[in-house]
Amino acid sequence: PYIDRVIINLTEKKLVAGKAATGDLDLQGRYLRFDDFTLLKQNEKAHGYKTYLWRIAKGAHLALFPNMNHKDPVWRDLFREADFRRALSLAVNRYEINRVVYFGLALEGQNTLLPGSPLYKPEYRESWTEFNIKRANAMLDRLGLKRRRMYGMRFLPNGEPLEIIVETGGTSTEETDVLQLITDGWRDIGVKMFIKPLSLD
Repeated sequence: PYIDRVIINLTEKKLVAGKAATGDLDLQGRYLRFDDFTLLKQNEKAHGYKTYLWRIAKGAHLALFPNMNHKDPVWRDLFREADFRRALSLAVNRYEINRVVYFGLALEGQNTLLPGSPLYKPEYRESWTEFNIKRANAMLDRLGLKRRRMYGMRFLPNGEPLEIIVETGGTSTEETDVLQLITDGWRDIGVKMFIKPLSLD
């Protein structure tokens, strides 16, 4: 019932996927991401290993959290406006993200409980998730966020452009790919997103 010894080899995080794909690892869960999936699947037969997708216990793999305590009162009031957040949600094409980034393997929806939870309700996951640019635009119009025809972008009541900076760990192309797809949808409702990768080192 005992193992005589365990050998742990330390390596750079960015080399882990390559080592796993060539069969140099016996067991590896950390530092492998979904964007490594195709590389690992392609090399299974050649190197005699199996690749498994483990269901994680998070309500959403990626979620956007607006800063509702922004020091600028104009931005703070806007982020605290539920219909503004709902309009942004309606401009996210979850179906497209699932097909393009996750090969159709993801569960589309809001950041909520997983279906395996006894507290799960489908309406929580489905709330404000339909991709509806027309409805999102109407909601932003009702909030008084005017659009300038020349630029196609919206402006705050104080005249500032409606530009949102999304900070990301920048450790994965998956995150930036998803954010880029969201950027395209938000552009259609007059909201400009800038992706700001941060270094975690």
